[in-house]
Amino acid sequence: LTVTTPSGSGDILFPFLGEGQALDLLAAWAAVDKVLEAPLTLAEVSLALRQLSPLSGRARVTKLADGTVLIDDSYNANPTSMRASIESASQLAKKESRRLVLVLGEMKELGAEAEKEHAALAEVVRHADAAVVLGCGGLIEHSLKGVAGARILGSAEEAKAEALEQVRAGDVVLVKGSRSVGTEIVAEALVFKAETSAKKAGEPS
Repeated sequence: LTVTTPSGSGDILFPFLGEGQALDLLAAWAAVDKVLEAPLTLAEVSLALRQLSPLSGRARVTKLADGTVLIDDSYNANPTSMRASIESASQLAKKESRRLVLVLGEMKELGAEAEKEHAALAEVVRHADAAVVLGCGGLIEHSLKGVAGARILGSAEEAKAEALEQVRAGDVVLVKGSRSVGTEIVAEALVFKAETSAKKAGEPS
């Protein structure tokens, strides 16, 4: 189920992005049906979704002023959510015939399983068919092994600089990592760049 607002700068493209969020929606829908003791119609659910504003950093999908589709999922990351976000971003890019850019930060707090879980993610990244893959923070390098053209950066700041160079207008860009990695600065920088470019384009020559 996808509900889309009119196109334009900063529009939220509602998802539910991918299977995980679709299941969340269905669970919430079922709960409301139970409480109301009457089924909601699709029209009622669609209207409610149009009034919903996804939280920043929580798989928020925004169409930027230059046409870039930014998936800001920078609030946190674990193996399950990382796989789901990458797969969903890949599906969206293919459906829209857009380039895919992945900016991935390390998954923290995995204990003794950390290296193994990062390594297991490599297959998911490879199958995403991304045009650009940037990793930042510690063990994320294990997730990028064997990924053609992937680049490992030392910090979110370095990833931000590289993303600003690599992202093209119209790309689908996923930004995701554990909170302490700070990948939200990448998402913020891309939004600022798009807005600045749009303002300059609108200025009289």
